[in-house]
Amino acid sequence: TVASLLAQQKIAQLYTSGFDDVHSEQGDFEGEFTDFHWQTEVEDLSEDDTGIPGAEDLLKVVSLTVSRGDDDDMVLQVKTVVMKKIEDKQ
Repeated sequence: TVASLLAQQKIAQLYTSGFDDVHSEQGDFEGEFTDFHWQTEVEDLSEDDTGIPGAEDLLKVVSLTVSRGDDDDMVLQVKTVVMKKIEDKQ
């Protein structure tokens, strides 16, 4: 569906943006898809959330919602995890 393709596009944008630029926001898609709206909710994941020592400031969970107009039946929700790039300090 159109909503799933738009969600894939938005997720790809999130992965290519810098880790520190991933935050909660919302907007409308452009071009021929202006009737579709997107919203991201971002939460940092901690060691308590993941069981991974030192996970603080390394992982974020992103909840993406894509909707069309005011139609509550036309909603797609996707969750993904974004990881901060670990720099090699050699």
